[in-house]
Amino acid sequence: MTFDLVLIYHDNPVALDRFFARLYQQTDFLSFGDRANFLICDTGTPREKLTATLEVCRRWQSRKRPILVRAETTAIRQSFPPDVDVRTVPLAANIAVLDVSKADVVVHAILSNLFVPAYFTEVMALHAQDPRLFVQPFQYRLVIADGQDSDTVRPLGETLAAGKMEPAGGLPDFSVRREHIAAIGGWDEEFLPWGMCDIDLCSRLTGKIDLGVPAEQWHQGWCGRPKEPYQNYGLTFVRPLKPDFCSLISHEYIGRAPQNSIGRQNALRFTLKRYVDMWSVVQRNAIRRSVNYEVYREF
Repeated sequence: MTFDLVLIYHDNPVALDRFFARLYQQTDFLSFGDRANFLICDTGTPREKLTATLEVCRRWQSRKRPILVRAETTAIRQSFPPDVDVRTVPLAANIAVLDVSKADVVVHAILSNLFVPAYFTEVMALHAQDPRLFVQPFQYRLVIADGQDSDTVRPLGETLAAGKMEPAGGLPDFSVRREHIAAIGGWDEEFLPWGMCDIDLCSRLTGKIDLGVPAEQWHQGWCGRPKEPYQNYGLTFVRPLKPDFCSLISHEYIGRAPQNSIGRQNALRFTLKRYVDMWSVVQRNAIRRSVNYEVYREF
């Protein structure tokens, strides 16, 4: 059984370099050999800035060559007001997972992921046992106070000792068989603003979301806008409670600004009203057909 690690990415080569270090040096990812691929799902890094990202991929390709899938989304971003940070994650994820990937299982990731050493062995064992699982490990937020590089230059145990772990929510590193994502048509590309597209995908696949709200109620009440028809594909949502298999999200990965400042900016930018306003101008089918993409396999 094969899997693709699909990393959601946009123009942050510093964080990408750290992600490579954590993935290749501190986890069991490379032990899977040809059964695993690393797909970097680029949501539209400006072409004039892409060189730095490609250089990071070049530095690490001797360990294992990644695949960079870049969606051309400049026109979409420019169609919104300049103060709105549009995230074309669903559109780019559909390209990477439905058009490019051929793997059996998709493991979703974001740049702030810290994987425990046997993470991928645990994930694949679950999917081998039951092909109709949606797996989201129990999640912790790791706050590191002594520097942004600490999570890559030290062993994971030392990193954990240096940080404070807090329970967290969200679906940043779920995994599921790719055929099930294809069966429901992939991510909902109307979710162009920041966040919520992973929760929507989970709710349509399993009938549940990570915050404990019944998915049908969440859909009907989201932004005061019904989302019909409600869909529950019927997968089983699993959150294993194992101390050696958990999801770690480090907020010291950004490389640009303190996480709390970014969080405040998001809270100001992405109100419920803003979602409604942005949805009112999205033409999903027209956007999907107009997007070109590039696949980089050589660096």
